[in-house]
Amino acid sequence: MLNYKEMILSTTLAMAIIAPTAVYASPINAVTPNSKMKICEKDSVKSNCKMDMSKKKENLKCNKKDKLEVLAETYDETLQKSEKIVPGTASKGEAVLNQRKELKNQINDIGKEKTQASILPLKAEFKAQVAAIEQKLTKGLITDKEARDQLMSIQQVKIKQVKNIKDQFENKNKTERQAIKVNKEAVNESFKNFATAVKAKDAKTIKSTFNIYVQDSKNLNDVLSNLVSKLTA
Repeated sequence: MLNYKEMILSTTLAMAIIAPTAVYASPINAVTPNSKMKICEKDSVKSNCKMDMSKKKENLKCNKKDKLEVLAETYDETLQKSEKIVPGTASKGEAVLNQRKELKNQINDIGKEKTQASILPLKAEFKAQVAAIEQKLTKGLITDKEARDQLMSIQQVKIKQVKNIKDQFENKNKTERQAIKVNKEAVNESFKNFATAVKAKDAKTIKSTFNIYVQDSKNLNDVLSNLVSKLTA
């Protein structure tokens, strides 16, 4: 007979999977510029990577929070070094980054809110389906294996349904998502040039590259702000 705790565990995991998540995580997830650090190297100390053996597959899995913390630390270090050579860069750099973080959070929150209305009924349906399977199992109408197979099957169906809901939401704003991607790439490139200038301790180049980085950041923030306005209209 299917272990009740195993049934609940599987259900909890599935519910977590189909819960509303950040809809725009992909194009705007990296709130700090990409300095091309080797975050996910297997032997890296800072990345805190670990092997995910839950499904007996040797998949290298990086902790997302640790990765962002390392990027943020690198960003802060670059600004602090720049500040010693060109005063004022730290405050301006932090300002555009903080605005980007805030806009990112707003977009993700709006995305969750707008998709949650469609996803919640699926979660309720899923719970009812699990309860029905458990009842059949208790009455001996299905075997342990049949219960497991049915549970896994409805999990996959619900996951696909949720994905379709999120995809539909994203497709409505495809133009904005593409603009975000393009502008984020520009920010990453200009920050890389700025970081190179800081490393070389060249004040003149630091000023010029930093100004370009700030302008690119403002352009990205404008795109994000326009998307917020569109989503809340």
